[in-house]
Amino acid sequence: LRLMNLGIHVLIEKPLSHSLENVDELLRGAGEFDAVVLVGYCLRYDPAALKFKEILATKKIGQILSVQVNCSSYLPDWRLNMDYRQSVSAKKELGGGVLLELSHELDYIRWFFGDMKSVYANIQNSGTLDIDVEDSADMIFESDKGFSVSVHLDFNSRNTRRECIARCSNGDLIWDVAENKVKWQPADGLEEVDMYENDRDYIYREQLKHFFDCIENKKRPSVSLDDGAIVLNMIESAKKSHKIGKKVAIA
Repeated sequence: LRLMNLGIHVLIEKPLSHSLENVDELLRGAGEFDAVVLVGYCLRYDPAALKFKEILATKKIGQILSVQVNCSSYLPDWRLNMDYRQSVSAKKELGGGVLLELSHELDYIRWFFGDMKSVYANIQNSGTLDIDVEDSADMIFESDKGFSVSVHLDFNSRNTRRECIARCSNGDLIWDVAENKVKWQPADGLEEVDMYENDRDYIYREQLKHFFDCIENKKRPSVSLDDGAIVLNMIESAKKSHKIGKKVAIA
């Protein structure tokens, strides 16, 4: 808020915060200041993600029936030059846990499929990593369009897997994040595959270019403070669902 009040443009690393506390104050303040604010959900700039979104908008897929998202990895392999148990990802006091660390998936399901209206969640700490935050979460969202979006997040799996699968009436559309490709598997016809070879830093460079474009040319940020707050609300709703053992509406 202090930076925005001074007219300083702000790129906020995701997630927007560790909780919804004081977020309303931030949202109100952003509307009063002439500063660009962008939340760093960098997968929005991934060429394969953009291709996946482009195909979703075409008629060839038919109707979306359901969506499955999986993001699995092994936290000790993330940062090999440090004790993972002391990292921000592993400590509750620093805002760790898979829900916040892997919230890219929650941002992009809204980007791809629209708002979610409810969630049922099961959140676990397996005890295998010796940390005090959740290391896995399973959530079933109901989209505003009526189909379900199941999301599995973990950082206790020894094998990395990251993909989004849209089951459609005319076939399956798959974004394989780990392999950097998009596959369309029609019910009738040959599989179509788009491969991408951009390096790991490409999406961060594109994010910075977009940030500068917003500043210099008055473009609208692709990921707003409101978007960041909605992801936090999805996380808080999932935590509430796990706590009470019931489906929770997402306001």
